[in-house]
Amino acid sequence: MKLITVTVLENATIFEAEEQIHRYDLPCSGILAGWAVAAVVDQLKVMADGVWPDIEVAITGPDRAVEVLTRTLLNKSVAAYNADEVETDHQAPKAIRRPTKGRRKAALPTVSLFHVAVALVIITVLVLSWWGIDSQPHTTARAENPVATASPTPSHGVVMEYERVRLTLPPGFRIGPREDGILVATGEDPNMRILIAVDNTYGVDAGAIRTEISSMVASDPTLEERVTRNLRPNDPTVEYLETPGDGSTVAWVVWVTAGQQFSVGCHSKGEPTIAQKAACTMAVESLGLS
Repeated sequence: MKLITVTVLENATIFEAEEQIHRYDLPCSGILAGWAVAAVVDQLKVMADGVWPDIEVAITGPDRAVEVLTRTLLNKSVAAYNADEVETDHQAPKAIRRPTKGRRKAALPTVSLFHVAVALVIITVLVLSWWGIDSQPHTTARAENPVATASPTPSHGVVMEYERVRLTLPPGFRIGPREDGILVATGEDPNMRILIAVDNTYGVDAGAIRTEISSMVASDPTLEERVTRNLRPNDPTVEYLETPGDGSTVAWVVWVTAGQQFSVGCHSKGEPTIAQKAACTMAVESLGLS
């Protein structure tokens, strides 16, 4: 079976088989936001060279990105797994085989590396529930990048900033980065958080990006396209719902403006409440760069 390795980095995704391909248009944040997943699958189909989906895909990168790609590929009958976990399991010290006093034990069925990988993936998917996916930012804004607060806006929100990202959120929210670069805003409600990603489009047409997102949503059973609410009158948006499989939902709104792709995900532990929806709407309507 043909092996293709996929390495997810902050600013690119690297594919390697007979050749190595760097896709700078597929950053980690794009995979986490969902819009880059279909393009990753398309790249693998090309590299499969006519044997799709009968290939083996070993993925490395941030845990959440690996989980998203692995889940998507397994749904398409591709032998995909977290390469780091399999390598660790494969290199674990073997148990010492003790003498059996001449008795022969029945041979155990052979377990391939892929079967071990799938088992690890299933466990990973099961444990990456709402509480296992960084329900709080790893760090809050550092002293040199303080969370800026201003006087309440007319909509009773508070202007917040992290580096160049600027948006309005309800009072009590804090914003900080995860290891993968996604910003996470959390407030007093323990059952919701807002995910924020801003990526350079490098000149890719906004319409092409919206088409790519729609294609991705149509090909992934965990995603469902929603009718756009036109929350940003000057910026055409795409909206879709992600169901990670742990009972939570992520309502995404994506748009492109001034050469930047903005993605906002409202991650609710259960059915989103009116207050949660209002907080996310406030974030979408106000998000920009300072």
